[in-house]
Amino acid sequence: MIVTNKAARLITIGTTKGAVMILPGATVDLPEECENNRIIKKMIARKELVEGVQEEKVAEKPKKAAQPEKDKTVDEMTKAELIAYAEAKGIDLTGADDKASVLALIKAAEA
Repeated sequence: MIVTNKAARLITIGTTKGAVMILPGATVDLPEECENNRIIKKMIARKELVEGVQEEKVAEKPKKAAQPEKDKTVDEMTKAELIAYAEAKGIDLTGADDKASVLALIKAAEA
């Protein structure tokens, strides 16, 4: 039995093989022993669980590349922006582990 948790809470179902935890929005395949479980049937009746595969269209968040704004100087950039800047320029950042050292390597490479 395939069910989807439509509740806003974690649902835990005990089975002979252990507990099955269903996160909100998750779809799981329950063991056959759960098909006639009266509590599961009540959850289905209350629409906390929905039988069958429930495909939800999830809008993908656009991935932001850590690229600096055009009008920022290297001194104004964040560490992530500096790393993206260095990668775009082919600057080796080996040994740089903080913003100051990343900035120093960029400035040295551009001097």
